[in-house]
Amino acid sequence: MNRRRPPRAPRSEPRPDRFWLIWAPLPPLFAALIGEAFAPSIVRWFATVPRPARVVRVEDGDPVVQIDTGAAEPVWAHVHGTYLPGDPLDVTVRHVPLLPGAAVLDGHVSLGWLVVLAVLVCLAVPAVWARWGLVAAWNTRRRRRPPRDRNRRRRPEQDRDRGADLWVPVLARAVPAVLCVGAGTLAAGWGLAAAAVDRGRAPDVGAVGLLFAAWVLLPVGAVLAVRALLRYADRAPVRTVPAAARTLPARAASALLAAALVLVVGGTAGGWAWGLLREHRAMATTEAGTAEAYGTREVSSRGGCRGEAVLRYVVQGVPYWTTVRIPCRDVDLIRAERTVDVEWSTTAPEHVRWTR
Repeated sequence: MNRRRPPRAPRSEPRPDRFWLIWAPLPPLFAALIGEAFAPSIVRWFATVPRPARVVRVEDGDPVVQIDTGAAEPVWAHVHGTYLPGDPLDVTVRHVPLLPGAAVLDGHVSLGWLVVLAVLVCLAVPAVWARWGLVAAWNTRRRRRPPRDRNRRRRPEQDRDRGADLWVPVLARAVPAVLCVGAGTLAAGWGLAAAAVDRGRAPDVGAVGLLFAAWVLLPVGAVLAVRALLRYADRAPVRTVPAAARTLPARAASALLAAALVLVVGGTAGGWAWGLLREHRAMATTEAGTAEAYGTREVSSRGGCRGEAVLRYVVQGVPYWTTVRIPCRDVDLIRAERTVDVEWSTTAPEHVRWTR
């Protein structure tokens, strides 16, 4: 005997979760901070204008030069590159057009752009040719029957929109997409240029704000552009129904995405490890001397307290300014003495350590 089950009590509708309003700004903020940190290296990829310059000092491994731009006053800039003891002080630099403060020593080549280019390729290829990519979505929508009458014999030329019915929805998405992408591109370029020549320890608030706006506008513009494109593909008349598009196998797309992640993690870890290895090799042969301490401070960290001191010393007539880490208990001692005993690398004097 079949018994009917008693009706279930209606479920109360869950309250909408509004916490995404708090967390949504965090990804573009982190992206803006990362962009601000890497802006000096990114902008200097476009350094093409050669200028004569003179090395004045070396700060934390970067030569500080006076660039002769033809103006009444020379431009002071922290350039990327390596200045070795005994090299001539008069050098040639290349700077970014309209931005002399972003310069590199002539002959300096950064390999970081190769890693960035490889990551972009690994992300762009699946985004376009994967089964879930743009080509497959376009092809599927061009082959789809119009939603108004799916049971009737297909007539692609007659069953799709034309005129205002087609272009008004497309332009309603395309125009905001162009505005968002244009404004985001301008904000990104301006923010990178502002951060490229900033040598402060704290992030530049103006540059971070511009990069934050760029990371908000560019994804929105990209989504609107894709929606406009797919809206046109879904509604525009089709003279000849296209064949199914050829896409990447799922494993190939997954492998490319995994390769992009490996390149990002490996490039970051490899750069950090290479810097430590270079410093270890450089400090194999050292020379003793004295340095003047300028600007000591204490920095709180998760592992406790650590101190920093800016040391100034002269190697073969060139002043070197280097920030070294010291125990917090020694901050007051260095402040009182002002002149301390140090030893620096004979091959790379920017590497220095305090000796008691």
